[in-house]
Amino acid sequence: MAEDLLQELIKETRRLTLDEQLQLMKQLEQIVRSHDKTDSSQRLWGEIQHQREQILALATKQGASNVRVFDVGVRHDTSPAGEVNLLVNLEPGKSLLALAGLMVDLQELLGCDVYVTEEGGLKGEHRERVLQEAVLL
Repeated sequence: MAEDLLQELIKETRRLTLDEQLQLMKQLEQIVRSHDKTDSSQRLWGEIQHQREQILALATKQGASNVRVFDVGVRHDTSPAGEVNLLVNLEPGKSLLALAGLMVDLQELLGCDVYVTEEGGLKGEHRERVLQEAVLL
């Protein structure tokens, strides 16, 4: 059935001008990219849930707590595997080195780009959006 539909679509596109065919190709490319992005985000979110205990253990080791996830998705300009953004609270006395260590550990665990931000480092409208969107791990 899908093959019949595809054959019919091919017949119809032959009736289009070259410009119309190019425009159609661009639209189809956008649809495919959007679909790939959604699938990748869902796979990445599943991996985060699967590795939840390990993620929390690594966070605790680095002095981070209240681990939250936001902006899980794909960014083709960074990593084809996706990108994870985490929001954490650091224990008093911990520095940016703890965040960097956690970031490296999590990149190795998840096999994708991971960015870790301390809640206190968020400012303005960005802060409000992230705090509303962030999901406790």
